[in-house]
Amino acid sequence: IKGLTDQGVVSLYGKLRQRNRCNHNDFQNIGVNGARMTSSMGLVDALARNQKNDNPLLLFLSLLGNDVCNGHPGFDHMTTPSSYHDHLIETLTALDAQLPAGSHVVAPALFDGDLLYRTMHKQQHPIGTSYTSLYDFMNCLEENPCWGWLNSNSTVRLDTNQRAKDLSAVLEQVEATENNFKNFKFIFFQPD
Repeated sequence: IKGLTDQGVVSLYGKLRQRNRCNHNDFQNIGVNGARMTSSMGLVDALARNQKNDNPLLLFLSLLGNDVCNGHPGFDHMTTPSSYHDHLIETLTALDAQLPAGSHVVAPALFDGDLLYRTMHKQQHPIGTSYTSLYDFMNCLEENPCWGWLNSNSTVRLDTNQRAKDLSAVLEQVEATENNFKNFKFIFFQPD
């Protein structure tokens, strides 16, 4: 697309700006590395929007993996579907009280973390070993930032992926059954 790509990457912001020049410099990134649904209420407070005077907002609630990805061996530190649901509704309710009418909130599905392993496990990491060996070494040291997905154990990866799918199902269910927000439409997005 002419004028919207930079080295082959299509920018959503570029498309929005081309469609409506009022979008120029009207964006905010209030993301936090490591954010989980259980901590997303803190991000709502950082959002700078005046409900009465600002234009509608396109907001991405993009928590792609930290609810299942952590450094603790085992599955006890992963967000449960019920906790995910409760914190999602709390966050969406707070957004509904803050966003201008006509806004949209888009929530992508959680990432397929096993894809990362399938793509990278045989590749050489910059420190000189394979990614699989690095993952096992980090697990041995108990210093792995994502025990569930950066793991040579396929059962652990698949169980982690199942939890991610369960959390994505919560997003899909909220879109289908609890999408009665006054000021925005909630959209679950399942990318290919």
